[in-house]
Amino acid sequence: MKVLVGQLILDQRPELADGLRSVGSLETFDPWMMTSEVVATIARFQPDVALVHRLMLDMSFLLRDYLRQGSCPDARVVIGSHPVTNVDKIEAAHAGFTDVVDLGADSESLCRRLLAVADGHSALDNDPIWSSITRPTHDGEIHIEARD
Repeated sequence: MKVLVGQLILDQRPELADGLRSVGSLETFDPWMMTSEVVATIARFQPDVALVHRLMLDMSFLLRDYLRQGSCPDARVVIGSHPVTNVDKIEAAHAGFTDVVDLGADSESLCRRLLAVADGHSALDNDPIWSSITRPTHDGEIHIEARD
């Protein structure tokens, strides 16, 4: 498994880097420096999974575009948050992302969860909030609906 990790995640959970390296390859990027260097990193690394902080939800369109430009449009994007809220789930689904993980979980659990995501399984598949949201098939079809 190749995991592209936003630096904000590793700033919050530095020990996670060793856990991820034990199950695959790891590359980092700085989400505040969304430049052509990020596209070059994606193109070179070819990640299976991108793990980014929930703050990236506001820039999801840019991350998706960079993954496309780096020839990784099918990379699974996982949002890390602590705690995971229903708002995180809704926003991640609206962005077309794959899963949401709790950054408060232990490193071993997080790594197992990312391995499952790389294999095509989202732990949220059976979550009532997550499963009630229609996912866009491409960015042009993202429609935000008010929910409470």
